Amino acid sequence: MLEQCSLVILPMLNPDGAEVYTRVNANNVDLNRDAQERTQPESRILRQVFEEFRPEYCFNLHDQRTIYNVGDTNKPATVSFLSPAFDIERSISVSRKKVWR
Repeated sequence: MLEQCSLVILPMLNPDGAEVYTRVNANNVDLNRDAQERTQPESRILRQVFEEFRPEYCFNLHDQRTIYNVGDTNKPATVSFLSPAFDIERSISVSRKKVWR
């Protein structure tokens, strides 16, 4: 498997937000909402890594929100499999279809 896969891991993209359990950085900007404009250094770094690595899949592992649990348990969900739509109609792209297998 290691011969067929490459991984890039960003251990911490928003240390200021992680310290206080929020998506907001030290500049009071919600980094999830800054993905398009990339006004923040964290957003620009994430985009640069994405463009250089060109991943087929991205995994968002975090524990900043304790309100998302595994099923009906009190265990926090720390792995999110994201396959966001590329358009407002929420079309199923090739990569989204792969994730839904």
